[in-house]
Amino acid sequence: MRKYLTILIFACIIPLSVGILCYSCSDSSGDEGKNGCQVNIKTMSKHRREYEKNTEGSLWLKNCTNPNLTYCIIEKVESSGRVYSFIRECSDGDVLSYSKKDVPTLRNLKADNQTACGYIQSGFGICEYGYVS
Repeated sequence: MRKYLTILIFACIIPLSVGILCYSCSDSSGDEGKNGCQVNIKTMSKHRREYEKNTEGSLWLKNCTNPNLTYCIIEKVESSGRVYSFIRECSDGDVLSYSKKDVPTLRNLKADNQTACGYIQSGFGICEYGYVS
């Protein structure tokens, strides 16, 4: 009986969906900070602390349970100083908006808090920052 009780206790402790927790939002307004995705770091951090206390859903957070999504990423697409896309999301190591074959410098982006940038033929610059949450 004790053996089964121990197994039951461990089964209750293991969460049903284990994944990394990433900030998740996007902004295509072109105006830095227009919807908060680019600049509301303090608010996102506060939501994360609250999430860790009560694991309730949050506007700024995403539990990335897909086993292929191994780290968080920030992607910024711009041209001539105008931001066309800013995304915070879970990542499998592939570029969010463009294929890796289109932006060779982003092919080996790792979750080591480094930024990589490249250009595509249309003249847009794309930068990505990979990190583990």
